[in-house]
Amino acid sequence: MKKMFLLILAMASVSGVCAQWTGGIKGGWNISRLTNIGSAMRPGYYVGAFAEYRYAFRLLGIQPEILYSRQGADLGGRQWIKSSYLAVPVLLKIYPSNRFSFDVGPQFGFALRYKACHDAGDGTLVTRRLPKDEFNTFDVSLALGCSLLLAPFVELSARYDVGLTNTGGGVGRSGGEAVCNGVLRIGAGIRLGTHVYRAMYGTPDSIRE
Repeated sequence: MKKMFLLILAMASVSGVCAQWTGGIKGGWNISRLTNIGSAMRPGYYVGAFAEYRYAFRLLGIQPEILYSRQGADLGGRQWIKSSYLAVPVLLKIYPSNRFSFDVGPQFGFALRYKACHDAGDGTLVTRRLPKDEFNTFDVSLALGCSLLLAPFVELSARYDVGLTNTGGGVGRSGGEAVCNGVLRIGAGIRLGTHVYRAMYGTPDSIRE
């Protein structure tokens, strides 16, 4: 019984040293399109928050996020789609070094609204909000990217979201093919947490030093 207690205590101690929470806020630019409708990229933005649980001697991390994302597509002929999503990525972060990570994981998106817009030719912008039966309100993507801890508390990231579900947001122009989101995100985050200084400066209690 005493040995079991000591083993549990040792495991708890190692877990506390080898795993740490951090988190913060982030934001940046989107460049997005819809596939299979001949669309071009359209600029947008995203803002949100994140938390990271870093473990396994800080070689790995799990980072859930919640983002408000403005995206869409340029359909040509002075026509475009505007959409807003609440995106929830859950990323596995793989750290080959203290400051750099490869990021991969699923992203779950909840469509807040879709708008079809066009220029009437006289400078008048015509906007039609699409009813929910014209698009899929739930979206699944695969997020692929990387992150760099540039300075204490400051992190840069780049990511591409590969859409896996048919959004239905192509307004009938896909010829029967699935219309999926494709979103490139480039941005920065402000990261708070005890391991940030250790990762940057390698203080004596940094396990990876």
